[in-house]
Amino acid sequence: MKRGLPGNVTCLVLNARHEGGALGREEAGNAEGMREGAPQIIGFLGRGSFVTVSAKTGIDLRGYVCDQNENGLLLDARDQSGDPTGYEFLPWSSIERVSARG
Repeated sequence: MKRGLPGNVTCLVLNARHEGGALGREEAGNAEGMREGAPQIIGFLGRGSFVTVSAKTGIDLRGYVCDQNENGLLLDARDQSGDPTGYEFLPWSSIERVSARG
């Protein structure tokens, strides 16, 4: 299993659904020990967030989140120098991991 680099936030993408109503903050888990200012999904994958996406094909893409919905993630992809390479749509089923600087 790969580990994130220090100072990075990693979100593993799982194929799972929650049946029933939304979880309240108290039900979502114990926040003790969590770093102060830890992101929530809405901010982590929000428009303009710079992320690295590891696809199941073994390719890593870097860029800015343009949008996301139930179908996948739209990325303004960047090369190693930071220059834009185009827009990439990644279906959730093709994504293994999303990382962002924390």
